[in-house]
Amino acid sequence: MTFAGAKARLSPYANRQLWVIALLGIASGLPFGALADPLSAWLLEQGLSLTSIGLFAYLSLPYTLKPLWAPLLDHYRPPLGLGRLGRRRGWLLLIQLLALAAIVGLGSLNPAREIWLVGGVVLLIAFASASQDIVVDALRVESLSAAQAPAGAAVMVPAYRIGQLLAGAGGLALAQLAGWQVAWAAVGGCMIVGMVGTLLIRPQPPQQDAAPSPEQLFEQPAAPPSGWQTLRASFLNPLRHLLHQPNAWLLLLIILLYRLPDAFLAPMRVPLLLHVGFDKITLAEINKLVGFGATVLGGFVAHGLIQRLTLARVLWWGALAQGASNLLFLPLLRWGADRTLLTSAVAMDNLLGGIVSVAMVILLTRACRHPGYTASQYAVLSAVMSLSRTLVSGLTGLTADSLGWGGFLILTALLAIPVLPLLPRLRKSGLLF
Repeated sequence: MTFAGAKARLSPYANRQLWVIALLGIASGLPFGALADPLSAWLLEQGLSLTSIGLFAYLSLPYTLKPLWAPLLDHYRPPLGLGRLGRRRGWLLLIQLLALAAIVGLGSLNPAREIWLVGGVVLLIAFASASQDIVVDALRVESLSAAQAPAGAAVMVPAYRIGQLLAGAGGLALAQLAGWQVAWAAVGGCMIVGMVGTLLIRPQPPQQDAAPSPEQLFEQPAAPPSGWQTLRASFLNPLRHLLHQPNAWLLLLIILLYRLPDAFLAPMRVPLLLHVGFDKITLAEINKLVGFGATVLGGFVAHGLIQRLTLARVLWWGALAQGASNLLFLPLLRWGADRTLLTSAVAMDNLLGGIVSVAMVILLTRACRHPGYTASQYAVLSAVMSLSRTLVSGLTGLTADSLGWGGFLILTALLAIPVLPLLPRLRKSGLLF
């Protein structure tokens, strides 16, 4: 590649707004990461069964239900004077403060004695995390042009995974060294990174920051709409516009099925590796060093692959590869706590995770075609993607208990098959090119 060609490929990454959005991506990944590996390990140490830990995954329901309140974040300004920061930034700062307080508060609870209170706080964290995703996704889509969108996804996905690793690997390491109360306080404190990003991101122009007007909500308003009519339209119109796109139901089905292999494995990954014989420090080290590098590489590799191969091919081969990568954990069941085998599995898992995540973010971004409904439409699409995780996560512990770890891993790989014949049919929509 010539110097001029390399410069042209890297030029999208010179945008300052892109890297501020990366800070928001880190903050988005933090609470999600906290509710994955650290929560599973914490509950396991407190004596909860695998089935109980799996059922905790149903508390991630807000990631699926977020379309129910996304229109409110599209239409209304935040309270407590935060509207002076702008509609998007004001909501985002308020949500980040809520997430920080809830994660820190988790460390003062005992799951063995206060299981219902722990469940309530976990549900609150999931609500704040889902709400933060709504606003961050809307800011990213609205702040970047169509030409900058692939670079935005290539930066956003690794940033999100960095947040997950900070909470996951960092939380596990701190729990091993200093206890869970310190770990939860540190993970919660990392939300300050997102607050910095919220304050640094350029405020939206007044016309873009304004809520959708009656003219946008009503095609031909015969009279000034009432408050109830406006509220109802703010919920229904984004969904109506989305479903009227070509192949809309096929798009939703693909989004639902695409990440099934990862959704099924994720809640049981740490219990599996602890069962094999790894300690939390080893898991944290390998996830932090190997996982971080592979995730960042995967994000940038995805951008290059999509430019060369088209989005359709990257999605198809990515779906096949992410299912196959789950089988890389099988040798650990035979050979035990082998660091080399774990490093290889984590590296490939994170590399492919970065690639397919960027591809899916680009697909979802292209499907949000109405500037007045960005938060609502992206929330619907991302909620459909998280629905598979919500539906199957509660069954993962029961499945692992029933099939054993070997059968469980083979099943997660087979879950990649249903989406493969659907992807070629979506080409007619124009979203995959």
